Amino acid sequence: MMKYFFYLLLVLFLHSACSTGDDGFFPLKKGQTWTYQHTLQIAQETSKSTFTMRNAGSAQIDGTTVFLREDSDGNSYGIKSSADKIERVASKSMMQAQLEKEAKPLTVMKLPLSKGATWTNSTVPYVLRRVSEFPPELKHNPNHRMNMEFEVMALDATVGTYTGCAHILGKAGLKLFVDPMAGFSEIPITQDEWYCPKVGLVKLLRKEPVNSRFLLGGEVQLILTEFKN
Repeated sequence: MMKYFFYLLLVLFLHSACSTGDDGFFPLKKGQTWTYQHTLQIAQETSKSTFTMRNAGSAQIDGTTVFLREDSDGNSYGIKSSADKIERVASKSMMQAQLEKEAKPLTVMKLPLSKGATWTNSTVPYVLRRVSEFPPELKHNPNHRMNMEFEVMALDATVGTYTGCAHILGKAGLKLFVDPMAGFSEIPITQDEWYCPKVGLVKLLRKEPVNSRFLLGGEVQLILTEFKN
C-alpha cells in the first residue's frame, strides 16, 4: 500500500517556506522527526497506517549543500533552499542505492511565502485507478501527468492546537474516459496542506473524486500525531 506513497511525498513535503533551523514552516534541523497517521480511502474501503519522516542532515551534490530527508519506507529526498525558491534536486526510492540528481531541478515553491502567492508543480494521480486494468493505478501512465496550481490561501490558519499556520491549496484537473455513457470528463483534483511555524506539515488532504463503474477514486489524508524536535 505504501509503495505509491513515495510519489506523493516527493511533492507534499516540499510545499512550504524553508528554514535551516527550527523557526520556519519547513524545519530542516538534523534529527527532527514527524509521525503521521496516514489514511487512504478508495471507494468504500479505508485503510490506516503510520508514516514517519526524519531530517537526516545534509550532503554535497556537485559542490552544493542539500538537506536530506528520509522516510520510514527507505526513501530519501535532497532539498536545496535559496532566497527565492525551494528546489528538489535529488531523490532516492527504496529500490535505489544512492541519491540521483534530477535531470532538471524541480522548483516547488517561490519564496518568501505570502498570502496569494502562486506556483505550479507537476503531479500524478495518487488515488485514481481503473477497475479492470493492471496495474490499476493511473500514476503509472505518463500521459496522466498534470500541472497542479498552488495558492497560499492563509497564513493565520488554526489546525488543532497549532496556530499561525499556512494553508496552501492545490488544484488540478485530469481528463479521463469515465464510462461509455459519460465519455470523457475532467476529474477535479485538490490538495489542501497546512504548515505551522517550527513544526512543518501538520495536515494534508488530497481528494480525487470520481463516480464510475470503470474508475475508483477517493482521498489521502495525513495528520501529524507526534513531532520530535
